[in-house]
Order: sequence, then C-alpha cells, then structure tokens
Amino acid sequence: MRSSAQGFLLGTAFVVGGCQSEHVPQVPSHIVVHIETDAVLLGASPTDQAPLFDHLRIEILNAKGELTCATCARELEATQELFLDGVSFTIEQSNAPRFVRITLAPSALDIQSTRIEVLGIVDDFPVSGGKDVSFSLRTETVGTPVGTLSEPLRAQVWTGPQLMPATWKKGSHRPCDTTGDTNVAKGSVCVPGGAFWMGLAPDKFDEYATCGTHLVVTEPFYMDTHEVSQSEWFEWATTPIPTIPTGDFYTGSGSSPCNGVPTHTIASMPITCVEYDRARAFCQARGGDLPTEAQYEYVLGGLRSQKYVWGSGEPSCDDAVLDRTRLGVSPIRGALCNDATLLSPAFPGVFTHGVSSPIGRDVLDIGGTLILDLAGNVAEWARDRYATSEDACWRSEAANILVDPECRVERDTKNVAFRGGHFGATAALARASARGAASRNGKYNEIGFRCVYPGRARPGN
Repeated sequence: MRSSAQGFLLGTAFVVGGCQSEHVPQVPSHIVVHIETDAVLLGASPTDQAPLFDHLRIEILNAKGELTCATCARELEATQELFLDGVSFTIEQSNAPRFVRITLAPSALDIQSTRIEVLGIVDDFPVSGGKDVSFSLRTETVGTPVGTLSEPLRAQVWTGPQLMPATWKKGSHRPCDTTGDTNVAKGSVCVPGGAFWMGLAPDKFDEYATCGTHLVVTEPFYMDTHEVSQSEWFEWATTPIPTIPTGDFYTGSGSSPCNGVPTHTIASMPITCVEYDRARAFCQARGGDLPTEAQYEYVLGGLRSQKYVWGSGEPSCDDAVLDRTRLGVSPIRGALCNDATLLSPAFPGVFTHGVSSPIGRDVLDIGGTLILDLAGNVAEWARDRYATSEDACWRSEAANILVDPECRVERDTKNVAFRGGHFGATAALARASARGAASRNGKYNEIGFRCVYPGRARPGN
C-alpha cells in the first residue's frame, strides 16, 4: 500500500502519520489535495544528482491572499522520501473558495526566481464524504508562478501518482560520450552535465556581486585539470611575458613580477600576465576555449551549488592557495597563510601540477581525477564579458532556467570576467558565486587561465 504518511488537516492542529484512511478525521465534506513534483530534492541519489530544492511551504488563503487561520500554513523539509511516501493535506468544506499556494525552494535563498510556485483554487466540494485532487510543481516553471488570485490554477482530479520526484531529466548528471573524442587535450577530464544554482550564495561580500540567481543547465564538457603552466605556454607562444604587470589587484602598485619572466621561470608554475585575447587564442589553438562563467561556477560549487569547491566550511590555510602575500591585510580565520612552510607570494603554485600537495591545494575529484586550484593559486580568465544581472545574457524569456549561458565578448568589449581566488586574495573571492572584472587588455600577475573543450552527453542521458 502506498502510504500517505505526510497527510494533514489544515485548519486544525491535527498532523497525521501513516495512512490517511486510518488517521484523517472523518469530516462530512472535504477535499484531499495531493502534491506532486519532478524536482530534484534532498536524498535524490547523492552520487548522480545534486538537490536543487529542499523546502516545501503550503498555505491556505482567502480571496485577499491572507491565511484563513493561524494553522493554515506548513513548512516542511522537501526530501525524496517525503514525496515518494506521498504529500497530501485535507481541506474541510467552506462557504468561500479556498486558495492554495504551494512553493518549493532552496532554503539557502528562497526568493521569487528560485521558487516553483503554484497558486490554485479548491472550491468544488462534494455533497458528502471526500474527493482527491492534485497540484503539480514542475521544475520548468521555476521563477514563474503558476496561477494568481484573479486567475487561479484549477486542481486536477487525482487518479494516482503521475509525477515522481527527481524525474526532471536536465537535473541528473549526464556523463560524457567519449566515443570519437580525439580532439580533447591531454590532461583534461570530463565534467558531467547537470543543473545547479548559479549565484546562490550572495552574502556580505557585496564587492564581488553575482549575476543574479538562476537555475542553470550545463552540457558535458572537458576541463583542464590544472592551470596552463609556463612550459605549456612557451611551447606555443613566441611573445615574451612582460617583466612588470599592467595591474596588480592586491597591492595596486604594479610592482609584483609576472610568472614566466627570467627571474620567475618554473616550468610547472601557472603562466600569468597573459591578456584575455591571447589566453583565449591559446585555448582555441588546442580545439577548446576559455571556460564560461557558468562552467566555472558549476565546478567551483563542486557540481552541487556549494559555497566553495570543498563544501560550505570557511577555508583554512590548508584548503587553498589563498592569502599568502605577507602584507598582513587580509587574514583567513585571523591568521595569514604566509608561514615559512607555505608558499612564498612570488611563487604561487610551485608544486608540480597533477600532484596534490599536502599543503593548501583545493581539489575537485571527478571520478578519481583531480581538478586542482579552482578556488586558489591564481585567478582565471572566464570567456564572458563582465555583465550585470540586468543584462539580457542572464535572462530567459521562457523561464528562469538558462542553458549554457554566455555573455559574449564583442569587438568593443572592455571588461571581461575572471573567476576564482588567488594567492593574494581572501576567502571572499574563492566562493563559487564570486565574480571579478578586469580589463581585457590587462596583464595581471594574479590571473592565469585554463581551457575547456566540447563534450556531449552519452546517448539516453
């Protein structure tokens, strides 16, 4: 028997457990409202799908949009188990129509653009006994409420489960189809496609503004496991690296040397002071491109909309190459990461790429292959121009779901985006949602880059 363990009677203090037929009071005339969704919820298969929604809110309203009673609202943790068991509630007959507002949202940022919301009406009560109806919360409608008080959604007759949680296909991880992928650079790894919340964690660090909050779908792609090194750069480039950068985000003095000049040449170190267009040309010559902001944020959030690539915990000096300048102005947890046993500020990333250092390298493990230094070491050029949340490239007419968004760089574009923290940055810039802007023609000792390459989902995914 399919249990309706989450049924309850709104308008009273009565909450049931077990089957409704055994626990719901027998009222003369009532309607049982069932809730269904295809959304990816908590506990939806941790290895394959990251939860996108974890908070369910149910409200019974009058024609003015006000709660009809003190107990006519419920807040529940939205889990896979909850919806598989069945979510339903009972409304007793009333002389006035009852309006129902049902909302699914991520608890980390419950705002209109992140909600699946239905506003329906329940008014066709039977003469006696009860009947079952349903409302469906579909992921494709996120950010766009379905129904209003003036034009509410009509409930459907319930005939049994029609929509199951975690069946929104775009929400599942879609592995790469490696058949025929011969143009992928050595040292890259397939990042499976999936869905995540972009810009989910805006907080007190307002200087690193997000591009708004959107549900973003990415197709599979390949990404370099390490930042482009000096040796890789000089196999391709003929123009020397400048001795002094045109900009220095950390000191503002422009006096810190670039990687790749004679006094700072270590083959495995990331190349810096390469302007945006040259970095992009390098990647395109390899059959790839710079990562988009969306691709960066996807991996920086651990493919799961996390605050940091390693999770939600604030960083320590062992988590990433951050705050290692010895200038004493930007402590992590109250202590600069510039101890003699750590990296010198002049030599970010001295450890050979492909080997996880015992000290201070952030990593993302994808199927046993590590992507290094996404959050720290050096910041990295993104493909996009730097655009605010009002820009058309961060909007969709269909819904608040963006598929592989990109704010394209035009001929007259001046400022482009970069992502990730660097050896002189605080934890603020290491957050997945943090963004930076820099001159397209600038040569910065804190900015390097890595490349991505096209991928495609396996058939059936």
